[in-house]
Amino acid sequence: MSAYRTPDEDLAQAAHRARIRLILDRVIHDGAMCMVAIKLDESQATVDQWTDSVWNVLRDELIDDRPDEQYGTGRSLRIDDRLAAIVMLLEEPMQAEARRTLAGLRAVAE
Repeated sequence: MSAYRTPDEDLAQAAHRARIRLILDRVIHDGAMCMVAIKLDESQATVDQWTDSVWNVLRDELIDDRPDEQYGTGRSLRIDDRLAAIVMLLEEPMQAEARRTLAGLRAVAE
């Protein structure tokens, strides 16, 4: 559990992240199939079908106008699918930079 959120907020965020992960996994698959179709010199219609699938899933499934989740504490958790997806994709490089920064701070402290 996060020190910054209630247990209900943590559960809501986990559910939101799981839904976004499913969408991103589908887009990764469809994008990979598009690349395979290009490499295999498939027809333009096949490549277009995979390209359209990638864009349509992103456009149709990642929605930013969802109502905020409300909690008994009077707090709300804003749900922005597109921003959440971007942050999820950037988490690994952000964690790597944080580790490098902390390692640098430790080195200076020694």
